[in-house]
Amino acid sequence: MKPTNTTIGIIGLGNIGHLHAERFVALGADVVGIDSNDDARRRFVESFTAPVFDDHHDLFTVVDAVVIAVPNTYHERYAIAALEAGLDVFLEKPMADTWVNARRIADVAATADGVCMIGFHNRYRPVVEQFKRLQLAGRFGELTHVQANYVRQNGVPEHGGWFTRGDISGGGALIDIGVHAIDLALYLLDFPRVEEVVGTTRRGPDRSFDVEDAASAFIRCADGTTISLEVAWRTNGSDNRAFVIDGIDGSAELTPGDERLELFDGGRRTVINIDRIDPYERQARAFLDAVERDVDPKRNTVEEALAVQRVIDDIYQSSGLEHVNGPLFSTAEQGVSANPPRHELESR
Repeated sequence: MKPTNTTIGIIGLGNIGHLHAERFVALGADVVGIDSNDDARRRFVESFTAPVFDDHHDLFTVVDAVVIAVPNTYHERYAIAALEAGLDVFLEKPMADTWVNARRIADVAATADGVCMIGFHNRYRPVVEQFKRLQLAGRFGELTHVQANYVRQNGVPEHGGWFTRGDISGGGALIDIGVHAIDLALYLLDFPRVEEVVGTTRRGPDRSFDVEDAASAFIRCADGTTISLEVAWRTNGSDNRAFVIDGIDGSAELTPGDERLELFDGGRRTVINIDRIDPYERQARAFLDAVERDVDPKRNTVEEALAVQRVIDDIYQSSGLEHVNGPLFSTAEQGVSANPPRHELESR
């Protein structure tokens, strides 16, 4: 791959940071990294023969853009610092640990010189793009409802890690994997304005952590479309990552990761099998293109991610209050993020 003359700083060198670094290197970019974990730094150096830094301010001086892949509660700190330094930012999902902190990022991004893109890779899956092409061609007519599922039979993140610590993650299964389901459902519906959210979260009695491992919600949008959501890290049933999309003239079922699209209309069923293409690589290519052309990305925008974060906060609020929240945007958090401890750079 021809070099791009772009250097990407990877902030957080765990599994997801490593994954992003691999994609950018394959596309011809140079990478450097930062992480507080000795093993993560060592692995990064061995994999990419790339320098690592102890301080993000030093890293900022040698990069054109950054990938932020640290625990959720530290997204705000690093995203704002990078944007204020004039860098382009790729921010892993979710945008932040709360809507208020995500709003702060959005406010800075709105006036920053650099571009900002949020990491929702499912939008770059060929099966999703094929659905959008058929939608644009009118195959389904006006869409009415999406059943959005992200249910694991047994997929609780490592116990004791930050994913199951509410003070660092901002929540459990909902903000970890449910964020993907909410984002994709809203994307399939072309991001209508959300008017009402009712939801509940659950935690199994044998769980040793303080966050939810399952959530259910119903979302009503201003244009009349609706979304039903099921999310779980662990269930007594089988895995379910299917999205069922209903339209006036037809419906479809797609499963991210399984490049198979089933179409239903007039009592007929049509199956379309699509070649698998790495969505992370396509997402990285889109970000790199935005960086090098200095244009805002058309997909995975800050505004869309902020809408997703709003729904997450509203589900948590609704679960706590045990009724439909209203009005929307009523959740309020005061204060700013505390100065993070040393483990802020622990890998995702």
